[in-house]
Amino acid sequence: GMEAKRKRLPATPTDAPRNDSDVAKGIAAMCEDCEPCELRPAAFFVAWSGVMTLAWQGFPPVLAGLKRRIAETFPALPPEKPGSKWPKTTLGCLKEGARLTPDQLRKLTQLCEKFF
Repeated sequence: GMEAKRKRLPATPTDAPRNDSDVAKGIAAMCEDCEPCELRPAAFFVAWSGVMTLAWQGFPPVLAGLKRRIAETFPALPPEKPGSKWPKTTLGCLKEGARLTPDQLRKLTQLCEKFF
């Protein structure tokens, strides 16, 4: 026999995703309309807990809008943490439980300033 095929509609704010794959597909579809952007290195710095980081500049407002739409469309996603709301790359970190001494932090900060 012939079974009816269900047509899949695009995700909307009222359309609850059924699994992680649906969320990923919905986010990918939302990203298709975005223009590429170019980020430029802005600064090296030592972030929370001694994490070496490279910050970027050139984050266009359209990406902030996309992130807002994703959060509105998929309210079940955990809220974005403050440290991920702007473009950066983690370059290295300390072992679990390790801490920088004040002298190590001072030296790393000086190196970050020297190379940028």
